[in-house]
Amino acid sequence: MVEQLSKALDEKTQLLATDAQKLQAQTAQTQMDNAAKLDIERMRIEIERMRNETELTITAMKIKADEAEARLKSDTRLAESEQSSATKILHDETEHRHQEEMAVIDGLHKEAESAQADAPATVLAIEMTPTDEAD
Repeated sequence: MVEQLSKALDEKTQLLATDAQKLQAQTAQTQMDNAAKLDIERMRIEIERMRNETELTITAMKIKADEAEARLKSDTRLAESEQSSATKILHDETEHRHQEEMAVIDGLHKEAESAQADAPATVLAIEMTPTDEAD
C-alpha cells in the first residue's frame, strides 16, 4: 500500500510538474503577447506623432506660402502704383511742356499778326526813267 501511495504520489507530482511547465509556457506566451502589444502601441503612438508633425509642417508651409503670396501681391500693387505714378508724372510733365510750347507759338503768331497789322503797306515803286541806251 505504501508502494501504491508512493506511486500515486509520484504520478501526482509528475502531473503537477507538467501543469507547472504548461503554466510557465502560458505565462511566457502571455508575456510575449503583452510585449508585442506594447510594441505595437508604441509604434502606433510614434506613427501618430509623425503624422501630427507632418500636419504641423504642412500647415506651417501653407502659412508661409500664404504670407509670401500676400507679400508678392502687396509688392506688385506697390510697384504698379509707383509705375502708374511715374507714368502720370511723365505724362503731366510732357503735357506741361507742350502747353508752354504752344503758348510760345501762339505768342509768336500774335506778334507776327500784330506786326503785320501795325506795318504800313509798303508800295513797291519802280522808277521808269529812260536810259541812255535809247540815244
